[in-house]
Amino acid sequence: MSHRAKIFNAIEHGCPICKSDNNRRLLNWEDEYGIYKCQDCKLIYTIPLPEIDGLHEFYQGFLWDKPKKNNLNRKVEVKKTELVKLFNIDCSSELSRKTFLDFGGGTGVATRAAVEIGLDVHYLDIDEASCRLIKSEGIIVDNHIFHDVGELNGKTFDFIFSDNVMEHYRDPVNFVETLMNCSSLTVF
Repeated sequence: MSHRAKIFNAIEHGCPICKSDNNRRLLNWEDEYGIYKCQDCKLIYTIPLPEIDGLHEFYQGFLWDKPKKNNLNRKVEVKKTELVKLFNIDCSSELSRKTFLDFGGGTGVATRAAVEIGLDVHYLDIDEASCRLIKSEGIIVDNHIFHDVGELNGKTFDFIFSDNVMEHYRDPVNFVETLMNCSSLTVF
């Protein structure tokens, strides 16, 4: 199937989340991928989706966005405020028994913020350089660093944070299901 046929076929199926055909093309990337935004659920996604091997290779060495030391403390403080509000965290309570997963943690800003809040923090990223950075800085213990989603099987967390990750998954519904399976909350 030609590249153009793949794009038209994917558009016919609509948004990967809500299946809406109310989508807007935002831009072309490297003349190979179209970046679209669903006007109904607001998901931004790529057509065609890259193959899994290509995605894994693309994200290796993604640490080019590593915050500079002078910005890091400010970013961590902002993220702490965001996490406390987002999860309605009572900082006066005993938090060391509450587990936190930074799913697709990248540079570890949310990981650092959660550690400073006092949570039992876990980190997952497929980028090996990001995992090495978190490990080398001693931010969290080694057995709390995951390199692959499969390592989460059977584990649950009180808080799961994922920022700018879902749009990189080939199957966003499966992504949400994966996170729900890792949640210690009962969802009805």
